[in-house]
Amino acid sequence: MKKTAFTLIFLIILYSIFAKEYVTVYNNNFALIKSQFDIKLEKGLQNYLYEDIPSQIETNSVIFKSLNNKVILFNQNYEYDLANTESIMKKYLNQSISFTTNDNKVRSGILQFFSSGDMGIIDPISKELTIYDITKLNNLKLQSLPDNFYLKPTLRWELQSPSRDEYPIELSYITKGLSWFVTYNAVFKQGKIDIIAWVTLNNRSGKAYEDVNLKLMAGNVNKVITPYQSIKKAMATTSSMDSSVPQFDEKSFADYHLYTLDQSISIANNQEKLIQLFPLKTVNARKFYSFNVFGFQDIDQNIEFYNTKSSGLGIPLPNGIIKMYQQDSDQNMEFIGENSVKHTAIDQRINLVIGKAFDIVKEVKVLSDQNSSNIGTKINEKEISVRIENKKNESADIEVYHSFNGNTKIEDNDIPFITENAYKICFKLKLQSGEIKEFKFKQITKY
Repeated sequence: MKKTAFTLIFLIILYSIFAKEYVTVYNNNFALIKSQFDIKLEKGLQNYLYEDIPSQIETNSVIFKSLNNKVILFNQNYEYDLANTESIMKKYLNQSISFTTNDNKVRSGILQFFSSGDMGIIDPISKELTIYDITKLNNLKLQSLPDNFYLKPTLRWELQSPSRDEYPIELSYITKGLSWFVTYNAVFKQGKIDIIAWVTLNNRSGKAYEDVNLKLMAGNVNKVITPYQSIKKAMATTSSMDSSVPQFDEKSFADYHLYTLDQSISIANNQEKLIQLFPLKTVNARKFYSFNVFGFQDIDQNIEFYNTKSSGLGIPLPNGIIKMYQQDSDQNMEFIGENSVKHTAIDQRINLVIGKAFDIVKEVKVLSDQNSSNIGTKINEKEISVRIENKKNESADIEVYHSFNGNTKIEDNDIPFITENAYKICFKLKLQSGEIKEFKFKQITKY
């Protein structure tokens, strides 16, 4: 017999003991959720309310799958008209309500309008309109709760099942509000850094995830922002961890990198959770100072290392912040600066500017600046002097960069330079404590 109405609406979500959930969090403040669970259905066509979803779900991403191909999904509604005083009252417009005022007098009438501050009531006999301040009411009495109200965001499915039974379902969707970033905590020692990485996982999606299989996707996945979409602590430690601590397994996937946690994990809503990305590693590193000849900024402090196995690392590094520490003579750890690092593949150089030098002084002078011409070609010739003084109580490696435009030659340089590219050279020096070094060069540019 053909059914003309739905046979049943289930208001309770039933999970089997074999329920599974998989969460893949991306760098761009969204996540892919996949759940496997059982639902109990009656025979025939029916509505099923599924409430265990985040408030920031992208409903057009939902994929419903019957794992035994016995349940048919006819349509799906996303119900987000949540019950509250104002929304309920607006569904009682032009209907009779009763209420009690602060002086305990019972009133009734036809509701004409309702806002956050007042409401208008028409007397059904006199037809007079009275406006009441809702802050001066003791209570409101309604005949019943209007239909189509929900206590939390809900997926409303219209399903067809062959018999009364439990059926395995797989549900996948994308939600906003889940994000992750990495903090690398590093302690600099002479010629080395001890580095450990922590993932900060932030859940603002509107749902908790219990005992889930977690993956982190590193890379810039393209995501289209539609007009309907809302724009909505690092641990300073470098101690190593034992093998019972959850660890991430890294692998290449498509054009990105996946980090899969080897244990299940729970993530509460409105929670930040820190998980170790990789244990303590000691990496070869060097500290040096740098500046541009005609730059106005102070001299940069740089720490450089290579993401190679031979240097002690050799792991694809997701973008994040590297916080640098150094031990003082009193054995206390002091913070000496930080900088961001982009997604870095294996065998790549990482250079961090962590601050400005206090005790290295530079002075740049243009000793001469002459213009001439030769058969229609203009020539500019500058003689430049660079003076550097190391006032530190230890030696310092210094790199001096000089940039130029057009058809330029560098001549008569006192010390050798390295050509970085067609428009940039570098002079590398080592100054002992208290040493002063000055060098000169000529820049000849044709126009």
